[in-house]
Amino acid sequence: MTDVPVGFPAALPPAGSAERADEVLVAFAGPAPQRRLTVFFRLIMVIPQYIVLYALNIAALVVLVISWFAALFTGQVPAGLADFLAGYLRWSSRVAAYAGLLTDKYPPFALADEDYPVRVSVTPGLLNRFAVLFRFFLAIPVFVVAAVAEWGIGIAALVIWLIVLIAGRMPDTLYQASAAILRYLIRFQGYWLLLTATYPGGLFGDQPGAGPQTVPASPPQYDAPPQYDAPPQYDAPPQYDAPPQYDAPQYGEPGPTQPDVTQPGYGQPPAYGAAPGAAVPAAAGWQLVLSGGAKKLVGFFLALGAAALVAYIVVMIVVVGSAASRTNAVNQVSRAHTTLVNKLNAVQAETAACHSNLPCVTKREGKAADAFLAFNSTLGSTAMPDSASTAASQKLQQDTARIAADFRSLSHATSVSQFQRTLAINGLQQALTQFDTDYQQLGVALGAIRG
Repeated sequence: MTDVPVGFPAALPPAGSAERADEVLVAFAGPAPQRRLTVFFRLIMVIPQYIVLYALNIAALVVLVISWFAALFTGQVPAGLADFLAGYLRWSSRVAAYAGLLTDKYPPFALADEDYPVRVSVTPGLLNRFAVLFRFFLAIPVFVVAAVAEWGIGIAALVIWLIVLIAGRMPDTLYQASAAILRYLIRFQGYWLLLTATYPGGLFGDQPGAGPQTVPASPPQYDAPPQYDAPPQYDAPPQYDAPPQYDAPQYGEPGPTQPDVTQPGYGQPPAYGAAPGAAVPAAAGWQLVLSGGAKKLVGFFLALGAAALVAYIVVMIVVVGSAASRTNAVNQVSRAHTTLVNKLNAVQAETAACHSNLPCVTKREGKAADAFLAFNSTLGSTAMPDSASTAASQKLQQDTARIAADFRSLSHATSVSQFQRTLAINGLQQALTQFDTDYQQLGVALGAIRG
């Protein structure tokens, strides 16, 4: 990964400096060997971190609401609240890097800036009150991009896990792409948490030489690191153009001209997983310059995430539409059945009052036929959500049409003997029993009745 200056910075840029502004900065130590055992059980090992983060999420939400009101009136987040949100961002970023197989080092349980292969730096400053007021709406486009990127790499997570498990490390190109996506997600989270006024960017990496630099004012020449394999001759010390005044320079005791690296481990990142005696890589800046292959891989993850998001939306529309159609069908059929029962009860009461008056009885049988035809019409016009309910509805419509025809035959009887003969022939009672059974089956198909 010679073209990707990732690694631990020697020092932070001064807070509020022009070269740093308030952008959320993320530095990566680069790919390194990982223990296959911890890779295999990574999801189990990260569970304690997720439990703590769940509690921190609740606290961060409360702090964010308070910070939003404070920033809306004062134009900045109070220092104490900003410190907590920044610590929460660091913690969640380290856990995401560990879960995403970017490092084998277990994340510390700390809000502070720790010696870790993924480092996050924020410098909360002044905020535009108008942008704070509409932060939710301003964050929507970034949220969509972040969601697409996260979905894409999430879908490929199993393949990435297998690659790291088999190879014992993440390939350089894959590491660059994963780091770029993680950095974008961190920047989005920092923007949402009101820790920066800078709109998230850099999903496809930085331009070489662009962006904030983190080297001290008088840095050592990292392009020409000391030769560890060829130690200097003590009888002939190197000649400096402007040597400092010290009698016997000892390499184990650096002189005052060396850069003051106050952050432990970031000036010379620990070579975790490296072979004993291997040279320690030089410090690098906060830039992330992607190779061509890494940029294509980021694009692939975005395309994969976009396809998954579109598929999810389509499925949700189908599911929601089906649920709405099912609810509508249940309501319409239930109302129509209630109306039918009420009409039949009224017809039965009127028939009892006829006192064997045949014209009166046959007229009531005609009303019963009309009631079943009305139910059949409603049933036929009700859209069913699936094939099972459609088949059940069609079966019930057949029962209803037959019952309506039987009642119509009874209404045409001109004598008591003809009425009784028609009633015996058409099997009306069996048809009504079958109607009740098929109505129950339609309820089961619609999910209104448990089978």
